[in-house]
Amino acid sequence: AVVAKAPVTLVLYQCSSVGFDPMKIKLIGFQEGLWFEIVNRNDRVDLIIKSLDDYSQYWNQVKNSYTGDYPPQESTDNFPEFSWEFVSRWISFRKNPNKGPFTEEDIHSIASNNHISWFGLGKPEDVIQMAESIKVINPKYKMLLYWNSESYWGSDIDTFQEEWLEPDVVGTGNRPSYDHSIPEMRSWWIQHAVEMDQNTVIDGVFADNTREPAETDKSQMIQLLAESLPDNSLKMGNFLRQRDANGNRWRMNYEDGSYFENQHVGPVNQPEHESIIVSMQLAREASWKRKLVMWNGSRRNCGCGNIPPSKIPATCVGFMNVNEAPEQKILDDLNLSLAEYFMVAEEFSYFSFNISPDASCERWRWDSSDLPQFSKPLGRPLGPPLQIGNTFTRHFEHLSVKVNLDTSETTFYWESGPSQPPTVSSVPSPSVTSSPVSLMMAVVTLGASGVDTVVPSGDCPATVTKELLIDGSAFTRAVVAKA
Repeated sequence: AVVAKAPVTLVLYQCSSVGFDPMKIKLIGFQEGLWFEIVNRNDRVDLIIKSLDDYSQYWNQVKNSYTGDYPPQESTDNFPEFSWEFVSRWISFRKNPNKGPFTEEDIHSIASNNHISWFGLGKPEDVIQMAESIKVINPKYKMLLYWNSESYWGSDIDTFQEEWLEPDVVGTGNRPSYDHSIPEMRSWWIQHAVEMDQNTVIDGVFADNTREPAETDKSQMIQLLAESLPDNSLKMGNFLRQRDANGNRWRMNYEDGSYFENQHVGPVNQPEHESIIVSMQLAREASWKRKLVMWNGSRRNCGCGNIPPSKIPATCVGFMNVNEAPEQKILDDLNLSLAEYFMVAEEFSYFSFNISPDASCERWRWDSSDLPQFSKPLGRPLGPPLQIGNTFTRHFEHLSVKVNLDTSETTFYWESGPSQPPTVSSVPSPSVTSSPVSLMMAVVTLGASGVDTVVPSGDCPATVTKELLIDGSAFTRAVVAKA
């Protein structure tokens, strides 16, 4: 696809600030790999279009370090099944072996409602047994070995040697840390994962705690593991992170995709909301290049059990020490996370949501499968998302959705819902580009040069009350160098 490699500014309206209802604007016919934003100027309204691999408009740490590129995925034959019928999901779950085994109901729910997950707690035979149990129910399920690159955690492996740990050094959660300077340790870490992957029920490896510069022993170990796995094995991990230099995009040269977490967490000086916006762009760039995206929509990790109220983390107030599920709080979390996910959703991007991954807790904490949003029909996207300030909107065949990052407000118009506005049903599919399509709709058609805009005659209102359809079918601006 031909994409603009530096932002292109197109004038939509030659007048001062125009008020838009973002839900009434649709983008159709555009090539893949583009980001769209409407900006009100003093004397005009602009549509800004940029490539998804152009991060030059963000703050200095992002702008200066997000350089280079990575190639598209060569094959997706080993990816999980994906469907636009409903939200395609993955799940994070774990259970302390001392808490007893997973129940048949647990395993059936995991296998029936999700496409992919990882598991690594317990002995190797326990991991294999879990994968076997899931695949009896869903043979197409993709199960990855969870493999922590920082800490010796969650596993009991008889080939491991204690002298491979760093003395008096602990990692995440005060877990013992590997000494990556020891070649034998690095070789063992790679070999164990490769041997586990050779089992027919293990479909690849998920590497966690990977945030290191490319030249370190640890990063070289992670790369060598990916290069040691066969082509049909999934190579996934906790890789892309917006706050790190270049977002760790260099890892996509040899990995199949990335898990996303802590999307709202950035350096102290980063502009408000930029962390989630850059995370969205990282995920959209990865999907455009046919990488697998595992988007974590969980906004907190609040386990079960009673603890002194003074020790409850601020993010878990109302979720811990409760006798029943805080349904409204869960709904508020889900709506915001799901709306953000819909702005990045493409083929082979999967969504997960829970309050805690701990399956020894009540089911409502770790398994969100029965939430009604996941049984509503979705359909293919009618176009890419649109940004206006810190508000994002997008339209699917059966859903129109908006999220305001400033207020955390979300709007969902499901096709079968009672609040569905009648004009949404008049939106054409991406293959229909004739105009005008409705008396209730204004049409802006972008010309082949990218600067010829056809604006409805005399239409320069203080507020756009009609639906505004922006048709990019003829937009073929030539590639230009990044600014």
